[in-house]
Amino acid sequence: DRQESLYNELWRPMEQELGDHLTGFFWRFLMTGGELPAWDQIFSAFQKRFQKVDDPKIDEFLNELRAQATAYHKIVAPEDAETVPAVKERMIRLNRWEYDTSYPYLLRLYRERDKGNVDNETLVTVLDALESFVVRRHVCGVPTNRLRRIFASLAAAKMEVENLVAQCREHLSKNNWPTDERFKELFPRFTAYMRYRIWRTRMLLEHLERTYETKEPVTIGTDITIEHVMPQTLNDEWIAALGQNAVEIHNTWLHTIGNLTFSGYNSELGNRPFAEKREILGDSSYAMNRAIGLAEKWDEEAIIARGEELVER
Repeated sequence: DRQESLYNELWRPMEQELGDHLTGFFWRFLMTGGELPAWDQIFSAFQKRFQKVDDPKIDEFLNELRAQATAYHKIVAPEDAETVPAVKERMIRLNRWEYDTSYPYLLRLYRERDKGNVDNETLVTVLDALESFVVRRHVCGVPTNRLRRIFASLAAAKMEVENLVAQCREHLSKNNWPTDERFKELFPRFTAYMRYRIWRTRMLLEHLERTYETKEPVTIGTDITIEHVMPQTLNDEWIAALGQNAVEIHNTWLHTIGNLTFSGYNSELGNRPFAEKREILGDSSYAMNRAIGLAEKWDEEAIIARGEELVER
């Protein structure tokens, strides 16, 4: 009777809440203790952990596991499970960037919030730090092979609730969190147009657009596309405008942030001359297009200048 009761009250609801995420939850739950089991070792590793629980404490263990599953649901499905808008927005972005290696640490963090030990403001600040960490490392070409170990060790550390933000930042700083100087150096030349991960490009542009803090923020719907100001295919007019190094300039700067923007007129813009593009983009609702509308020409110098302006933002 006890086994059936525990199954119905604790285990089955956990299965129903997490669905396909259940195995992933067990994997990240194990990592909160600093372990790094392979995916095919989850069952044996979890079995070892479970067998250490004394029989009288099994109810307590399952209750905690159930509570952690609820916290995990808010991490993997913030659209449905998270109720705090600022936390939801950031977790959606982190998930879009596909950095689930941070989940073990986040699982501990969210659980502490559920217990009342961490407030939403602190959680938001930590999520911002994690986003900066993963995006800057990607832009600066830092290898990703150590990320699982970095976040598992952070999850396993004694959590200093009163000093949580500083503890997190210190740990990230010791593990190749690119500085402002390094980021400013590399971001303008970074290949920001990621053809097979276009949502990452959209994320960067959306975030930059928000920095203008207009009184009437523009909604960036799925009908809005990414526009290359210097087009992906050069015609004679563009070759003449770019000068004798046109091909080299095109190869170097085409997919960089300085040459990218949002537009609802992508099909109309195509590879039109800059004078025509400037008129359309200058009349855009997007604040980031104002500088393009004011530019006299669009060449290597203009793309670099815009990239440097955006990296400051």
